Amino acid sequence: YSSAASDVYKRQRLELAEAEANLSRQVQTLADLSFLTLNEKISPLYAVESFFSASEQITKDEFHRFSSHISNRPHINRVDWAPRVTANQRQVFETEMRKQHTEFAISTVDKDWQKISAPAGGDYYPVQFSALSEGAEFNPVGLDHGQFDDRRRAINTAIRSGEATARIVDLHPSLTGVLVLFLPVFEPAAGALPNRKGSVMGFVVGIIDSVSYTHLRAHETLRYL
Repeated sequence: YSSAASDVYKRQRLELAEAEANLSRQVQTLADLSFLTLNEKISPLYAVESFFSASEQITKDEFHRFSSHISNRPHINRVDWAPRVTANQRQVFETEMRKQHTEFAISTVDKDWQKISAPAGGDYYPVQFSALSEGAEFNPVGLDHGQFDDRRRAINTAIRSGEATARIVDLHPSLTGVLVLFLPVFEPAAGALPNRKGSVMGFVVGIIDSVSYTHLRAHETLRYL
């Protein structure tokens, strides 16, 4: 009797292990399909990154002409260009930007989400250009992505790795729990440098809607914090 019970137990364990293996394969297949879906949706953002990498200087009109059709896609809420601005470059950068936006300043927000001048720091990643979706309630131009701890961590990870980094954040009371994708743009020789930070030109920042990033939550396909 004891031997028969042992055989039944072993058979049940084998059947359970096989069922778990089958389930694991099915989940992996679904996750891979989700990854492909997400990749298809964010691939246009890499075109913007390539555009900046190949250009010595980008004007506002060129950025909007190139990226506006991307930001109008249903799953992309916004596309930003956020250059790296060092502390020494801040005053000159703000002066140049005020030729287009008279009250421009590298900024953060107060508790009511009103823009205020960003405190002094080592470097900044302010939104210089933004391709806003129709009906956007908040204009991010001037807002420094680096002023927010979660975004700063994503920026630093992207610089160290040289890869796109994703982070779920609240961008604004009207835009919460969204996936923000930071795509670093480096100077051409950056790959050979031991420290990439000095050669990062800035970031293409893509804001993706919640339907798209649920796939990313199911399967860690990007470098995710």
